[in-house]
Amino acid sequence: MDAMTFRIIISAIICLFMTASMLSQDCLDYPEIGGLECGACVPEGWEAFSGTTPDIVPTDGSYPFGGCNLNDISGDSAGGGNVILLAGAPPAYQEGITTTVSGLDPSFEYGFGFYWEQITADGCGDWASGNLIVEVDGETYTYDDAESWEFIEFCFFPSGESIDITFMI
Repeated sequence: MDAMTFRIIISAIICLFMTASMLSQDCLDYPEIGGLECGACVPEGWEAFSGTTPDIVPTDGSYPFGGCNLNDISGDSAGGGNVILLAGAPPAYQEGITTTVSGLDPSFEYGFGFYWEQITADGCGDWASGNLIVEVDGETYTYDDAESWEFIEFCFFPSGESIDITFMI
């Protein structure tokens, strides 16, 4: 049985950016992660990282694009919708998505948070386990071993009015 490790990022990031000192502020506009099921696609407002082919999948364990069974999903995403599925065999192949968020004020501290989970799959080929790598405004954060939906959050001061965000394996 083939085993492939995936990382899943939720469909609805809860208040992706917020002024950290005033949590009652509205979140800034950002491209949500999720959308309608699709293979080899990215959510609206995001681009595929380095020519890769992520998928948007449901959290019920099915893989609507054939051949695979997704295992170890610990239920619905926090947003309740579909999620982005990233697979990889690092360093040769790393799926990912990237976007630019604009309209930031470098003098404010912003909070960033997302849910993710590591899962396995059968019948999809031979893939290797990899860490989830998140790059925010040039800083790299690495995560591993989330056996259930895990919330990651941190604060930062943007280096300018626009920043890049990348999720990859």
